[in-house]
Amino acid sequence: VLPWVPAIAMPLVRGQTLEQATKLGERVPLRQAVRWTIELLEGLDAAHRAGVLHRDVKPSNCFVTDDGHVKIGDFGLSRSLDTDVHLTQSGAFLGSPLYAAPEQIKGRKVDERSDMYSAAATLYALLTLKAPYSGSNLGEVLARILSEPPVRPRVHRPEIPRGLEKVLLRAMQREPGDRYE
Repeated sequence: VLPWVPAIAMPLVRGQTLEQATKLGERVPLRQAVRWTIELLEGLDAAHRAGVLHRDVKPSNCFVTDDGHVKIGDFGLSRSLDTDVHLTQSGAFLGSPLYAAPEQIKGRKVDERSDMYSAAATLYALLTLKAPYSGSNLGEVLARILSEPPVRPRVHRPEIPRGLEKVLLRAMQREPGDRYE
């Protein structure tokens, strides 16, 4: 008898990724971006309740089905919440720095709030068609993530409600304790 081994399976999702949706050059309607983000957060909540931390939430890992719903994919970097979740075994940072939480970039312990940060960074991209941080090289981007708040989304898109901007920026605070639980 083989021991029980957890596995993650996903259906084939026909449609596009959130990254592809933002690359069209047309702004995603505010309600649509919020609805997709709520579905993303519901999926992350289900994964977290099952004891799984995604660790690589980003627009290219979120799939929009043909009927307009968001599904989270690519659990290749996910880890069990039952273990002390740090880096990979080799000690190398894996993930997408543009959407990774500061604690993940620093190699510190990550938890559900790290996935929340990445979901908020994904919402930022949906609303502004830009990643929250940019730079001329990876080092510059990482330095900004670790030391600066993102440019307020309303700078890029003034019609974003102030309340939505406030929620988004709190979810992207550098310190996990300053984010929502």
